[in-house]
Amino acid sequence: MNYLLPESRRPSSGPALTGDDTALVDVDGMYKSTIISSDGKDVFEGKVPQDFNIDLANNWDPIDGLAEALPAAAGISQAVDSVTRRVLGGKQKFKYLSPQTWSGPSYLSLSIPFDLVNWKSSKEDVLTPLAAMLRLVTPETDKLGRMLIPGPSPVAEAISQYRKNTKEGQAGDASSLVTGKIFTCTIGNFFQMTPCVIKNVSAAFDGMFEHGSGLPMSVEMNVQIESYYPVSREDIETWFSTDRWGV
Repeated sequence: MNYLLPESRRPSSGPALTGDDTALVDVDGMYKSTIISSDGKDVFEGKVPQDFNIDLANNWDPIDGLAEALPAAAGISQAVDSVTRRVLGGKQKFKYLSPQTWSGPSYLSLSIPFDLVNWKSSKEDVLTPLAAMLRLVTPETDKLGRMLIPGPSPVAEAISQYRKNTKEGQAGDASSLVTGKIFTCTIGNFFQMTPCVIKNVSAAFDGMFEHGSGLPMSVEMNVQIESYYPVSREDIETWFSTDRWGV
């Protein structure tokens, strides 16, 4: 079907293609992805692509040999290093005194591509979802001209109280530690992460435009999302509903 031709000159598509886009493709809930803010104002819904990535790193850093492993031997270590650099042409490492040490947790990141393609109209199938996603990463401006944070922000008073409760051995309510737009990312039926932040949105246009409206026919959009907090084992169990699947 050539959308560059006027509508009257387009070939007949037959009865199967005259309905809405659900007549062309039916997407089960397990193949849908959503990103929604807690206030319900910002919503994106798209189809899960054929391939996407979930990344979670672990932070390990090597210690610097004798100087860090045995602080009392720092002077000896420096003398040995000086000799080995002159004699051997480099710094000599001691294998069992140069292990890696864990430096802290990291943040889970998602890189999800979405293909926005004109099924019914470029306005509904391309421009509307593209604008919805771009709104998720842009701040609003209040009456004073201040730009509001496009995502969650920490609540200082709640954090102080949380720390106090923790020191006293009391359970704290982590949900009260943040305010603003709390984003939830859902992929199919198996993954739901909250709170999260949208780090980057990139859109590649194909240069084909719908006749009449002039809107793009398709857009390849890539969205990068990260967890708001560093990830713990409890987060993995919650986000992937491991209890539900008996994992």
